[in-house]
Amino acid sequence: MEISPSSKESSASSSTYSGLTVQKQEFLTLSNALNHSFSVKLERTNFLQRRAQMENIIYANGIDDFLEGTNQAPAQTISGSTALNHEFVQWCKKDRLILSWIYSSLSPEIMAQIVGHTPSHTAWTALQQIYYSSSYARIMQLRLLLQTIKKGSMTMMDYILKVKNLTDQLAAILEKISYHDPLLYLLAGLSSDYYSFVVSVTSKSKGISFEQASNLLFAHESRLEQQNSIDELTTIAANAAYRHQSNS
Repeated sequence: MEISPSSKESSASSSTYSGLTVQKQEFLTLSNALNHSFSVKLERTNFLQRRAQMENIIYANGIDDFLEGTNQAPAQTISGSTALNHEFVQWCKKDRLILSWIYSSLSPEIMAQIVGHTPSHTAWTALQQIYYSSSYARIMQLRLLLQTIKKGSMTMMDYILKVKNLTDQLAAILEKISYHDPLLYLLAGLSSDYYSFVVSVTSKSKGISFEQASNLLFAHESRLEQQNSIDELTTIAANAAYRHQSNS
């Protein structure tokens, strides 16, 4: 049975309408999914954490191909004519939606650096470059702080937390840190009062963790404080005895 031209046109029109309806529904679904604003915007100091959150949304909604550049824009016009390609229009709308979502996730400082980058893949790539250019300087800064940190007048608790915070920041920007690095930084910043402790820890045949060393340091500091109190009392008693003898 031969299908009439009018039937073919009707079928094609119905198929096109159905396709447009599906695309519109997909767009609305994506729009709702991306209608999410982070309470804390992405900036240089929290790039890794916020990027991880953004990537979860990206992969969950299947827009990674846009940001990776593998989903290229279709031809602007239909092949063989000057008519606007509807697929191109839909692609542009979706890309602009993604770009708008990226902007809404950034701090004003970072957004100012990627405004004008289109499509979304170019903006996402620029965002990565901003991070990597600043992360090296941050790594050097944190490394220097760890190499020069001293306990000084800090309490042991404050000192341990500061060392841990700095090493955690290094780990957060994907800088490789060996298992023993935090402990070495911790020991290196101690004064000569802790010499015996450092020798004891470094001479062990089996290494100890940062947490174990921290607990031992608290105990060692407590003993030092007790010893200092005893020494002070001994000095006071000796001075009192000397004055009493001098006055006799």
